[in-house]
Amino acid sequence: MDLQFFQKASGYQPWLYKFTIDVCRFFRKAYNPVAIMVYKVFKDFSNFNHTCPYKGELIIDGLYLRYDKIPVRWPAGNFMLQLKWGVDKQILLTEKFYFYVIEDF
Repeated sequence: MDLQFFQKASGYQPWLYKFTIDVCRFFRKAYNPVAIMVYKVFKDFSNFNHTCPYKGELIIDGLYLRYDKIPVRWPAGNFMLQLKWGVDKQILLTEKFYFYVIEDF
């Protein structure tokens, strides 16, 4: 899986993090701190709860951003998280999650 964050500034521009992880290896032993943070946001709303091989449907349902799952403070603005899922370096699925952060004083 390729994971990349974008920030909106005259269109969505690459921002801060971009990396590739082996999802099967990650589920055996989580090794990337940013991927761990993203996984904690998704895990309560998905059936991504076991190691490979995955069979059947992968479901994300009712997802909303929970700030208690994010250990770092984000700047205000519009963001996009892009996940590209693939096998043998062939992209099978691209997901884009759009969110915005506001400072509420």
